[in-house]
Amino acid sequence: MDPTPDRYSWPRVGLRHIPDDVIFYILDFLQSTSLRAMTLANRHLQRLATPALYRNITLPKKEDKQFEHQESAARLLRTLLRHPSLTVLVRSLENAPPIIPRQLLSRISSEHTDPSDSQAVSPETISSRDPPLGSNPADVMKSCVNLRSLTVAGEVPFLSTLETGNWLSFLLDPSINLKDLKLLVYPKGGIAMAAWNQFVAQILEVQLSLEYLDYSFDNKNPVFAGEQIERWASKLRILGGSQVGGFEALLSNKRSIETMVVRSIPMMDIPHLLGSQLKSANTIRELVYHGPEKDSIDFGELFATMPCLSSFRGETWLSVPLEDFFLKDLPWAFTSAPHLEEFDLRVNYRPPMYSPPILQPKAVETDMKSRGEEWPRNQAALLKRYSTVCPDLRVFTFPDGRRWARMQDTWMFQDCFNKDEVGLC
Repeated sequence: MDPTPDRYSWPRVGLRHIPDDVIFYILDFLQSTSLRAMTLANRHLQRLATPALYRNITLPKKEDKQFEHQESAARLLRTLLRHPSLTVLVRSLENAPPIIPRQLLSRISSEHTDPSDSQAVSPETISSRDPPLGSNPADVMKSCVNLRSLTVAGEVPFLSTLETGNWLSFLLDPSINLKDLKLLVYPKGGIAMAAWNQFVAQILEVQLSLEYLDYSFDNKNPVFAGEQIERWASKLRILGGSQVGGFEALLSNKRSIETMVVRSIPMMDIPHLLGSQLKSANTIRELVYHGPEKDSIDFGELFATMPCLSSFRGETWLSVPLEDFFLKDLPWAFTSAPHLEEFDLRVNYRPPMYSPPILQPKAVETDMKSRGEEWPRNQAALLKRYSTVCPDLRVFTFPDGRRWARMQDTWMFQDCFNKDEVGLC
């Protein structure tokens, strides 16, 4: 046997010999599932991975799984109650349910932590005399003094209106200073909506440092007085929602909104919405639009309503032939957007309603990028034409996902990607 070692063999290096800075760098690229596995590997990785695991928490949420959603939130509260040192690590919480039944909190609090529990940190340190969770769910979250972003998503059942905001009442504590608040909550029934709106009004009275607010206001039962709105969120710069009434309420003051995130509002209502708020419209620099099904956009009217718009990203339906839209309609619309720098559009095709089925134009396939083809074709020529009427245009993303960037007077293909969701990056 040749005693000479294999020249391709390398000495084994354990994790203890890897610098912590390198491990921290790797942890930044891991998802929460992998981070949980790292905390269960050994004590050294548990100490390094725990801050990353609890820095940005996303609760699992599936359709028609409301109980499991609430149970995940209850287990998170139990973990934070039993390990108070973790509360200062939390900076963002996504997919939090609007309510957690007290019966569920009491049951979860009485359970012993299972080693396979994804929220567990060190089961051997659990005390049998932990305080009951059902009596102080909001107090647990009050200790999360570094929380800056919160997204609440779910429904408020009609029979649960008395519990609305039970564990979310920590937002009424002045020690919590949120910057981003997304309330994607849909109460069932007028009574539930009124109760939820009143609770949100109390939150906005306290959370004065908000910069991003996304809330589905109910414009049929307004509960916000004008003098209240003037005091709310003086630092607000990004406003999102799915009700015209909400935008009217928070645009009807002197604050300068820079970004609007619009969901499920017909585009024809936006020019009317901003027509009486010219000062607010003049400050809007970015529009992110998720249109309702079968809704189409008149980009010429839209750009004329927002004269200072510099970025548009969204999704719409078109009833005109797609080639005509890019060759004729869009260049004309860009004449009303002198400051537009970025344009990103997804298109769904809807044949004209007045045409018999046999005469309807065939929908163009939007998956041509998978075959290496451009859609629409001759994109470089189109971009040259767009930049003539819109001189500030610098970034353009076509519906096939091809992204182009303008360097001086030359358009260069930058990337080909497929986004999962249109939104703020």
